[in-house]
Amino acid sequence: MKQLCTLIIAAGLFFSASAQNSHLLDQPTITTTDHSLTVCGSIVGLGNNQLVIVSVSAPATTTTTCTNNGGQLVEAQGSTQTVSSTGKYLSDKNGRVNFCQTVEGPAGGNCPSGKWTSVTSTDFGQVTITVNGKVVYH
Repeated sequence: MKQLCTLIIAAGLFFSASAQNSHLLDQPTITTTDHSLTVCGSIVGLGNNQLVIVSVSAPATTTTTCTNNGGQLVEAQGSTQTVSSTGKYLSDKNGRVNFCQTVEGPAGGNCPSGKWTSVTSTDFGQVTITVNGKVVYH
């Protein structure tokens, strides 16, 4: 009888642990604007009413070009760094979280004169999504 109870408890722990296999339901939606990156998706396999931490990160390169009053383009200034955003979510009764997070790119450079025209753009690299520290997308 003791062995049967141990087996039932062990089986219950196995199924409980395997049921919480967090992963993306589909490919995330990734959109960019001039200076930000927005990542949206659905994570499933979380268990019911679980607090989860979703992090989104990506390398980002921001470039600022300056044009003087004579229309001459002045050397561009750039900055590259990894940017990230983290949010806390509570899974629903089906173990699912829908998330949407926006990450801002690094600050742009400054032009030598306030009268010059500056244009700043940001390029984002490969997005990484983690759930409670586990990479679910890269």
